[in-house]
Amino acid sequence: TNAVNTSEAQNWRTRMAEAFAQSIDMKKYNIYAVYLAGSVFKGDATPESDINLIIHSNAEQSIKEDFLKWANGWDSALKSINYNRTGFQLDHILDIAIVSDEDIDANQFYYDLLNPALRLSKKLR
Repeated sequence: TNAVNTSEAQNWRTRMAEAFAQSIDMKKYNIYAVYLAGSVFKGDATPESDINLIIHSNAEQSIKEDFLKWANGWDSALKSINYNRTGFQLDHILDIAIVSDEDIDANQFYYDLLNPALRLSKKLR
C-alpha cells in the first residue's frame, strides 16, 4: 500500500498552484486575474485531487487556446511529479476554467465564486 500524507498533498498542490500562477505571462495571454478554488482552496486536497483554477480573461479564442497549450506543459509535468510522489495516476491535475466578464455577469456560479466577500476562492494574481 502507498501511505500518503494528505496534508503534504494539500501543501504541495497549494505551492504548485502558486508557482503556476506566478509563471503566467499575464500580458501575453491578456489575463486579469488567477483564482484558486475547489479542494485545494478549501484545504482538504488529497493525492487524487485536481487543482481548480479560474482564469479571468477577455482574450480572443486563439489567445485562450495558446494559453491552454502552455498550461498543458505544466499539467503534464505536475501529473508526472504527482504520480512519482504518490502512485496516483491522474488524467489531469490542472482543472482550468477561463471566464470572461460576460461569463461572470451571466453565471451566478462564477460571480459568487470570484466574489471576495463569499470566500469561495483565493486570488493568486
